[in-house]
Amino acid sequence: MSELRSRIHQTKSEPDVIAITEVKPKNARYNLTESEIKIDGYDICSNIQSPHGRGIAIYTKISLHSSETTMSTKYQESLWLKIKLKEGDHLLIGCIYRSPNSSRPNNGALRELLKEAAERDITHTLIVGDFNYPRIDWLRWTTPGEDVTTDEYRFIEAIRDTYLHQHVSEPTRGRGTDHPTLLDLIFTNEEGMINRVDHKSPLGKSDHAVLDLEYNCYTERQSSTRRRFFYDKGNYEEMRKEFTEDWYKQLEELESVEEKWQHFVKKLKTKELIHVPNKLVDKLADRKKFKTTLDNKTIEAVKKKDRCWRRYMETNDAGKHREYRKKRNQVRAMTRKIQKETEKGIARDAKKNPKKFWRYVKNKLKTRTGISDLETEDGLAKTDEAKAETLSKFFASVYTKETQGDIPTLERREYDQELEEVLVSEGEVLKKLNKLKIDKSPGPDGLHPRLLKELKE
Repeated sequence: MSELRSRIHQTKSEPDVIAITEVKPKNARYNLTESEIKIDGYDICSNIQSPHGRGIAIYTKISLHSSETTMSTKYQESLWLKIKLKEGDHLLIGCIYRSPNSSRPNNGALRELLKEAAERDITHTLIVGDFNYPRIDWLRWTTPGEDVTTDEYRFIEAIRDTYLHQHVSEPTRGRGTDHPTLLDLIFTNEEGMINRVDHKSPLGKSDHAVLDLEYNCYTERQSSTRRRFFYDKGNYEEMRKEFTEDWYKQLEELESVEEKWQHFVKKLKTKELIHVPNKLVDKLADRKKFKTTLDNKTIEAVKKKDRCWRRYMETNDAGKHREYRKKRNQVRAMTRKIQKETEKGIARDAKKNPKKFWRYVKNKLKTRTGISDLETEDGLAKTDEAKAETLSKFFASVYTKETQGDIPTLERREYDQELEEVLVSEGEVLKKLNKLKIDKSPGPDGLHPRLLKELKE
């Protein structure tokens, strides 16, 4: 499995974009689903449901709000996304896999695909992937013998014609005593868009290096905030002292039930804001993620594996490759053990900590992706409201409109008694409040159960 990771003006260790080729095993016993390969905190776009090819997946941070786009050129394996940048600019990201056994017509389609991507009216273009052209010398931009009839020569000429810049200069694949080759490539439409490209050790048992790159652009990230309260640190004693109003008198002056309710909630929310510590947080950044934490010993083993890979790629020595494989297998065994122990702990504590259990289950079973921008006759629908309206109009247009004669008439039902009043006692309300579980989330009213229970009297 080869992987290329793109970091777009990022300050943390997590990449903004992860692109992976050859996602599906060669002899898979069953079909993969996106929920099996999802990463929490990322939108995923893939073609793994296609019965053909090895599969491509592109992960983008949810805050980037990426949208899938298509190309008219019918090449076998490629995936394309658009990310909105500042000042109306856009970034086009493409991930391509070319099989070593690719046919001549398919190679021609690849050249046409790159031409189409380069000619698109988009300010920023980033194309990555496993192209499997080991005989091209990218330092000199030459092919063996400069034979104009070869696919390698035609490919490199296509790159020149589209004015794309290739940024990988060191070998990206190594196996045993085989001479390391440069198969994984990174193209941009401007030379200065890439700050650096780091070669890191492969994922799992792959023989392709991970390429970690830093791409220059200014993204327009989605950011919505919410106020987070720390109810465990609330000053409820002071709140109880302040709630000495005559509620009966205050509520009697209001006419409707809705007015009485809004008055009560406003008072409660005002006191909550004063006496419960709180802060504004980004909704996306504050999402609870399920992560398996690696210990220091495992992290150090991963670093040693990376060093062994670099030494092997520098020397092409069989002994260094054996050393790398030993470290790789050691890391694999350690991470699997940690994962197994984590899952055992979740299962063991499922009754005491059901939230952790269900968070883990949700992480494994669901692929949650947002709705990308929708094209309409009036342009792009970008906001949630505009998207909902667009989808509503579309669904309404395909409904069957029933005629009045087809709708049955419901008979009027007679009733003997009317429900004139509902009696609720103070004791009943207190009993319900005493049974509230304070570690649960607020209901539709937005009132936290800890707040209600602390102020039950």
